[in-house]
Formats: sequence, structure tokens, C-alpha cells
Amino acid sequence: MQVSSIVVEGQVCRDMYDEHPGLAYFYMDGRRQVPISHPLSMTDGKALAESAWQRYHAESRSADEYEEYDGQFTPSRVLLLNCDEAVLQCYEGNGWLTEFDSPEQWAAMLTQAGELASEASIEAGWDNFSTAKGLRAQATHLRRRVSISQAHFGMLPAPKSRPKPPALACEGWTSGLLSRWHASPALPTLRNGAVKGRPSREQLRPSVDVTTTQAWMSPHHVCRRAYPVAGMGGRPRRGRGF
Repeated sequence: MQVSSIVVEGQVCRDMYDEHPGLAYFYMDGRRQVPISHPLSMTDGKALAESAWQRYHAESRSADEYEEYDGQFTPSRVLLLNCDEAVLQCYEGNGWLTEFDSPEQWAAMLTQAGELASEASIEAGWDNFSTAKGLRAQATHLRRRVSISQAHFGMLPAPKSRPKPPALACEGWTSGLLSRWHASPALPTLRNGAVKGRPSREQLRPSVDVTTTQAWMSPHHVCRRAYPVAGMGGRPRRGRGF
């Protein structure tokens, strides 16, 4: 079980009035990401999290009452997350979580969290945003307790396979074109290696080799022709358009 990211949750202080900075403040939820270069063990992750907590906590305490507080971050807890952003442990200043819920309780806790989240949505619909915020916090707390207990007992779900990034809209058209044609070596080229002019039909020959096509037609060049600005019948689009 490795720690892939460390997140510090807390409150950010903001000026109430932009035209009168320092007159009054309000607080909003905020979080800070602790940079890590590679996944860490639980021991190393806890040590780094405690160090981050002490640093942010020291920065939030100011001895000067006239100091500007806008943008000041006060930490509330530190979360250790795995690669799926499931919570592995939680540190709240006085120590790490040491009491874990048994597997028999997880289903009921998750059901209660869902009910609280639904109730929060209803309250938000009636503009009771403060009540809704409290209900969502309770639901999040229950879900995190289940996740931490699953990590403690080694029963976390297997990491999800990350989907491939979506292909560009013109990639399918481009690959189809490039798989059928490629440029002839006899095409005239410029000093920088680009092809001079537009190749004629005689200068192209069918092939499945797509590497040579990129010598005269870049993906950007193809993509521009994948979206012609034209209406029905090939006529230029008039009025509203690109």
C-alpha cells in the first residue's frame, strides 16, 4: 500500500471588502497539495504529512495583530491518498486515526452517507447552504472512515485501470488518409525539409506505410482540412460561423 498524493485541507482567510482590505474577513474551504516525486510508503508518507502540517500550522499563527490575513491558510487535516484518490489515513494535528470500523459496518455507513448527501441536495434546493454544507461534511466523513478502515484491513478495491485519453476528432480521418497514401521520394522539398507546393495525384501512390506521409503533410495540416468552413453543396458559409 503506497501513498500517491498528500493533501492538506483547511480554511483560507479572505478579505470581506476589496475596497477596505483588513476591515473584515471571511473563511472558505481550501486545500494544499504536498509535492511528492514518487509513491511513498505509509511510514514515509506519514512523516512528510506531519512535516507539512507543522509548516502550515506555524505559518497560520501570527503574533502581529496588524498583519494582513488575506490568503492565510489554516490547516484542518492531512489526507494520505492512493493512486485512485482513496483515503488511506487522516492526520488532524493530535495524531493519526487509530480506531477502525469493522467490515460488517461498512455497508450501513455508506448507506447513511448516501442519505446524508441526498438530504444535503434537498437543503441546498431550499437555499439552506450552511445546512447542506454540514450534511455533506458528515457524508464525506463517513465515506473516509470506510476507506481508511478498508486500507487498514487490506480490503481496498483494486486500482482502476486508467482510460486512454480521447482521440482528436480528426485523428480517425487522418489515420485513414495516411494509411492509404504516402508521398513519393521524388517530391521537391524546401531547405527545412518541407514539401514545396501541393503534391499531385501522380506524385502519390498507395501504401500502408504512414511514416513518409508526415514528410509532406503534418497532422495540423490535415486537421485544418478536416473542418472546412463550408455549407451545403460546398458553398462558403455566410452569416454566423467561424
